[in-house]
Amino acid sequence: MISLDHVKLKYPGSKTYALDDINIHIEDGEFVFIVGASGSGKTSLIKLLLKEMEPTSGKIKVADFDYSKMKRKTIPKLRRKIGVVFQNFRLLKDRTVYENVAFAQRVIETPGRFIRRQVPAMLTLVGLADKYKSFPKQLSGGEQQRVALARALVNHPEILLADEPTGNLDPKNSWEIMRLLEDVNKKGTTVVVVTHNKEIVNMMRKRVITLKKGEIISDEQKGGYIDED
Repeated sequence: MISLDHVKLKYPGSKTYALDDINIHIEDGEFVFIVGASGSGKTSLIKLLLKEMEPTSGKIKVADFDYSKMKRKTIPKLRRKIGVVFQNFRLLKDRTVYENVAFAQRVIETPGRFIRRQVPAMLTLVGLADKYKSFPKQLSGGEQQRVALARALVNHPEILLADEPTGNLDPKNSWEIMRLLEDVNKKGTTVVVVTHNKEIVNMMRKRVITLKKGEIISDEQKGGYIDED
């Protein structure tokens, strides 16, 4: 589902590589944590997967798309296959919960009859069916993140990329989000979670890829968070 072969990334003007000879292969249906300290290359990796940046060298393939051969007009089709959840939710503050989730479908011109069916189904999945008329400011942080998750999933992506999804949440809400991500994964979606949350990584015992200064220092099945000295 995700393949990076000998990928290097150097930002303009930099003397060092933000990512240096990265080799990652994630199968369809896997649940993978990407961990590492600030500056380890996690953000750069996300930008490459979303095709917001081009690698300096190496090959990237995601969901049958070969990034080196893609034309710009194909990028929206790629991004429909990738749902993304961010730390700061990124909800539209002037839209209701329903409208926030529906927005993701309107962007790709989904017919209204499908929107009216799929949005309530997604809100039910994340436990917010009764909040569909609420605005983001009326919700807790955990509820806002669940709306963001519903929006990311409403177009049935093959991959869900979660960038620090629990970064602004308390422990209780963090675990609720992680349980939802695990449920999504069990239904077949490939889930990649970038996180600093050591407790969650150590408790869940999933595959863990650890980055340090742009290099992979560990890739373990049922791994844990490696503390860096």
